[in-house]
Amino acid sequence: MSSLNKKLIFFVSFLSITSISYANGLFSADFFCTIAQQTNGKCPELPTDEQSLINVLSNLLYTEFKTVYDSLPICAADEKLENNVCVKIPQPIQTTTPSCKVDETLVDGICRTTRIQLCEEKNWGVYLDGLRSQTCFNNVIIKNGQFSNENIISEKASVELSIQIFPDISQIGMEADTLLFAFRYAPNNEEWVKDRQNWRTWSLKDWRGTSSELPSDSQRIKLGYNNSNELTFDSFIPIFSGELKGFAGSYFLIYAGYRLEDGSVICNCKNPFVLHVVN
Repeated sequence: MSSLNKKLIFFVSFLSITSISYANGLFSADFFCTIAQQTNGKCPELPTDEQSLINVLSNLLYTEFKTVYDSLPICAADEKLENNVCVKIPQPIQTTTPSCKVDETLVDGICRTTRIQLCEEKNWGVYLDGLRSQTCFNNVIIKNGQFSNENIISEKASVELSIQIFPDISQIGMEADTLLFAFRYAPNNEEWVKDRQNWRTWSLKDWRGTSSELPSDSQRIKLGYNNSNELTFDSFIPIFSGELKGFAGSYFLIYAGYRLEDGSVICNCKNPFVLHVVN
């Protein structure tokens, strides 16, 4: 607040308080005489009725206010008054946003080449409230060292199972906790969760509905970056590596996702990874 505004508020308040106080006999005529002498060197006669008193005091205070106002400098359009001195108004720093090409994405102010990824409609992830996200989830199966699109796997095969994530462009570079859940059907119906990199049985009934309570497999990832901290625009969530001995005849529904620092969870909940283990 400028000193002019402060004085104006003070004068208005002073006028209201002192006029009423004098009318009620709280201040003496000598008090106002002293103020008047400081203002214009004269000691006026103060009336006893309140309205006339207000008029007299108004003239006194206006004289003082005008004296202060007339002493203030006139500032230019790009200046403002601070402590009775004109100072330049800080101008915002003008920044230019690079215009990226069709195959580029703006990341940290730099246009970087994007690996174009066409996501099938069924592979779009969702938030826990069911709203569709702009994150794509792809199932990755490596069977005996070869990529495979076949989700029927022998329990004797050596497999590597993972989920490839192409996160929403707005989330590139964010830190996230990875989440993995699996439902096993036939011959036994079980619920599993990957907790601190180990699979264990878990009951969905134990979950009270808040994202912070969902167990994490402790793999904190930087979305869109690989393990060498290189920008790749995708991330991987490892599920399992090895042989699935003892699980022949089982069907698995594998749910994968990640939890952002604000608690948001994005997952493949509408299209889980389906796996059938055979002899």
